[in-house]
Amino acid sequence: VCNDVVWELEVASAEGPPVRLLAAFENQSYPSLVMPFRGLMSVTVRMAAWRQETEDMHNERQELHSHQEVMDGVLPGDRMMPFIPMTVYFGNDDWTGPTNLPDMTTLPEKLHGYFANCPCNLLSFKDLTEKELSEMRPGPLRAVAKCIRYADDPTRLLHEMETVPVSSVRSIWCGEDRHRNGLA
Repeated sequence: VCNDVVWELEVASAEGPPVRLLAAFENQSYPSLVMPFRGLMSVTVRMAAWRQETEDMHNERQELHSHQEVMDGVLPGDRMMPFIPMTVYFGNDDWTGPTNLPDMTTLPEKLHGYFANCPCNLLSFKDLTEKELSEMRPGPLRAVAKCIRYADDPTRLLHEMETVPVSSVRSIWCGEDRHRNGLA
């Protein structure tokens, strides 16, 4: 399982110090019928890697002593960094795929709360509001978002593209600086 981009972020918390987390971004140009499952696979792989890395560290330091610690490979205070799967949808059509695991099952809706869930946390550029677009940092990602948002309005698209720096447009179409700008 491979994510398109994984960022380690520090997010402000009203309940205490900032929280560090990993956000895994999957770029989609079409609605995937298995996106929540792909997110679950990413989370599962990351959790298994954390557990193995933690066990290896404790074994190297000879810190696992009780039967429970040896069997689990972790100590009571060990905590995993949160890992959040995100789906960035670049398509012009509405997202028609499921956005969580229960929607992929035949489970009645009243039982969805009992089923393991891994929402795909969908970000659809097509659905960004004017305010959200204006709050995006200027650059290639914002230019792509505007292209998708205004694809059905050629006059507005042309107007918006006139305000985009030429270097951003070159980056979008030529793939220059894709990794540095978060487009790959």
